[in-house]
Amino acid sequence: MVNTEGKIVGINTLGVMIGGLGFSIPSNVVKDIVRRLERDGEVIRAWTGLRLQALQDFNSNTFIEGDTGVLVAGVEDNSPAEYAGLQAGDVLLTVGDIEYVGKYVEQLPNLYWRLADLPADEEVTITYQRRGEIMQTKLLPFLKEKFEGEDFDCRRWNMTVKEISKFINPDLHFHRPQGGLFVQAVRYPGNAAKAGIRRDDIIMGIGDSLDDMQQIDNLQAMEKAYQKIISDEQREKKVLIKILRDGLEQLIVLDYRKDYDEED
Repeated sequence: MVNTEGKIVGINTLGVMIGGLGFSIPSNVVKDIVRRLERDGEVIRAWTGLRLQALQDFNSNTFIEGDTGVLVAGVEDNSPAEYAGLQAGDVLLTVGDIEYVGKYVEQLPNLYWRLADLPADEEVTITYQRRGEIMQTKLLPFLKEKFEGEDFDCRRWNMTVKEISKFINPDLHFHRPQGGLFVQAVRYPGNAAKAGIRRDDIIMGIGDSLDDMQQIDNLQAMEKAYQKIISDEQREKKVLIKILRDGLEQLIVLDYRKDYDEED
């Protein structure tokens, strides 16, 4: 995307033919991402759980006096912001040493960018206003990857497993507080579905029998066990999986002799 002076101001991401509507990533965002990739090899983002709203928001008829600060529109459950005691209706004034100015909607993307740029796992002091009183709290952002958890596609078994996150999956975390994996998705038709495996089942172990059951505590253990089993062409294509469902342990035999991908 170029402006009237022929300068690149964004990279197109989506276009709608009707009406000529287009979407793009701002060029300054792209430059920053490229610098980070060249320097660190990755782009790290922090998660706070804050949803912001402009002080003067004509769309929602919200008009709060003041030229500085930004309104907290909402706080996600089990988020760093909730743990810090922030509430919807608070007005953020400063985060660390930086003053937050979100009087108009156009200023919000920059503020979200700043929140995502906060050092993960490092406390930051937040100054905010609640019902006219100036208050402070400490907020501990988390890495977005830790918040969401990573996943792994057990392709031949036709299911995807994902790390349990205490933020997104509090019910599963209650049953497995030390962490672990759960079934994020099950393909229909597929081997996992045929065996009776369901979404949100917690994976406890994998093996050929109870005697050689390998405990599954993390994604690395799951990947290693899966790859070892799948690569063994001599074995019978069945595997014993121990799951935790609604607090009760169960054993399920998963028969993966049928290759649903080949049929597609």
